[in-house]
Amino acid sequence: MYETSEQHKEYGKSRQSRDGKDIQKMINYLTDRNPFTTEEKSLRSISIGVVAGYKVNADKDREVGERIMEHMEGKNIQEYKFSRK
Repeated sequence: MYETSEQHKEYGKSRQSRDGKDIQKMINYLTDRNPFTTEEKSLRSISIGVVAGYKVNADKDREVGERIMEHMEGKNIQEYKFSRK
């Protein structure tokens, strides 16, 4: 019995054609909904275009994490309470 390995399937003309079509679909989608405009600096969902509210601080995750770690320092982790603001 002859089988084609997964690696060899990637090199087939039909796979290359399908990949090319998929790439073009992505280009068209992003062209119509360009999430990379220079005017908007807010955090935005690429898939649906929703802009995050002013309370969202995901872009400051490192800073927030470091503050939490400083606050936790010297405390028993079993007794520490995490909270959302």
